[in-house]
Amino acid sequence: WELLSSVHTSSTVDRLLSLGMKRSSPPFAANMALSTEPPAANPDIVVAPVETIEEFQAHVRITHEVFGMLDRLPDELKRIASDGARRLADRSFVRYVARVDGVPAGAATATFTAAGVTLHTGSTLPGFRGRGVYSAMVRHRWFEAVSRATPQLITRAGPMSRPILRKLGFQELAGPRVALIDDPA
Repeated sequence: WELLSSVHTSSTVDRLLSLGMKRSSPPFAANMALSTEPPAANPDIVVAPVETIEEFQAHVRITHEVFGMLDRLPDELKRIASDGARRLADRSFVRYVARVDGVPAGAATATFTAAGVTLHTGSTLPGFRGRGVYSAMVRHRWFEAVSRATPQLITRAGPMSRPILRKLGFQELAGPRVALIDDPA
């Protein structure tokens, strides 16, 4: 659940929390959009779509490490081994790996539609942060959008990506949203 912080009062959030909802991690996010070319990226970073099972597994290793889900990694790697080729065949949902000196450093995804592109799960391994990996992945997906005649990117940005996206030219569509999870368990 997301509540627009400028519309919903803190008492609404407090009431939902009292009813058993939990704060999401991150607890705030903003919807952002880009309709102009982002600045040039570090030319030493190579970003490419995931084409093979091995690349898919590298992508998942990065996202699971960055998002603290290593306990789920073995099961996901098994799923990729059994149905990864089918999942890679869907060209509307594309996975990317960014490499620095040939080493996987970042992972991202995008959903392509007739109206534009939704960016998801941009993540950079801690040892590669501060080198422009995240920015290079955004720029690469921009040019993919342009090549599909849909030069419009949208995303939901948390506290780590929001400042980077602003520097790349993204505009907030609405103020930060309070994110809550309804966990019936």
